[in-house]
Amino acid sequence: MSYSLSEAATACGVHMGTIRQSIKTGRLSGTKDAFGQWRIEPAELHRVYPYPYVVELAVDTDKLNVELSRRMLHFHKSRNIQVRHGRRIIRETQIYFRWCFSDSATARAFIEQFGGELNI
Repeated sequence: MSYSLSEAATACGVHMGTIRQSIKTGRLSGTKDAFGQWRIEPAELHRVYPYPYVVELAVDTDKLNVELSRRMLHFHKSRNIQVRHGRRIIRETQIYFRWCFSDSATARAFIEQFGGELNI
């Protein structure tokens, strides 16, 4: 089953505009359905965006505190992985920060250390 633009964006933790731009530039292939909406196959999406494990952490403020940010950077460096975050999202007045990981073990280790929920 293929993804819509919004489903694809959620699945890999990026903005819909990023997915749309990737299609426009040819980096990602997609087709339009009978209603003119983009459809993206999961294998194609994860070829370009190989970070299917998305962790969302609910926060009370608009920014992460400095100490927490440092600990999160250390987490990534200690595992020799690129930091894939920065997306702040708001759903129904709740602010979340989102991190993306290529494997479930790393995503779960992140959750154990910092909290949050895994959205696959």
